[in-house]
Amino acid sequence: MKGKGLDVIVSETGEEPMPTPWTVYELVKAISDIDNAWKEFMLIDMGGATTDVYSACANTLSPDTVLHGVPEPFVKRTVEGDLGMRVSAVVVGESTEELVKVVFAQQPERQQAFYHYLRHLTAQPDYLPRSEEEQYFDTLLAGLCVGYASERHAGTKKQVCTCVGNVDLQMGARSDHRA
Repeated sequence: MKGKGLDVIVSETGEEPMPTPWTVYELVKAISDIDNAWKEFMLIDMGGATTDVYSACANTLSPDTVLHGVPEPFVKRTVEGDLGMRVSAVVVGESTEELVKVVFAQQPERQQAFYHYLRHLTAQPDYLPRSEEEQYFDTLLAGLCVGYASERHAGTKKQVCTCVGNVDLQMGARSDHRA
C-alpha cells in the first residue's frame, strides 16, 4: 500500500496499514456489537475528495411503507464522491447552490467570495483557512458535505398513489424516523 506517510507507519510498526474505509467499517461493526449504548449510530468520515457515511441501524419501516430496492444491511457505508472539503469543493458549491443562495440571501458579494474560496480550495487542496471569513466558509462547506451526505445515506421517503390508496415509498431505506 502506497500513500502519504504510510511508509513511515510501516517502518515504525512493521505492519502494513489497513485501508481506512475497511478499518472504519470494521470499527463501526465492533462498537455496535460491543456497546449497547452505541448499538445504533452514525459515523461520518469527511475528507478532501469524498464524504463517507457509516451507520449501524436496523430498518424500522412501518407496515404501510413500500421499500424500493433491496433491504439495507445493519451496518452500511456510503461514499459521496462529489462531497469533499477540498478536491470536490466546487462541485459541492454547485450541487448545493439553492441552499447557498438562502445562506447568503442578503449578501451577494459574500456568496461570490464563498464560490471564489471553493475554486481556490480545489486548485490548492492543501490550503487551510487563514481568516475568520475563510473559517466560516470552511465550516459552511463542512456542513453542506455532512448534511447532504447524511441525507443521501438515509434515503428519501415520498407518498405515492397506488390502486389500494396512498403509501409511503422508501428509497435507500433506513427508517421511518425522517420524512
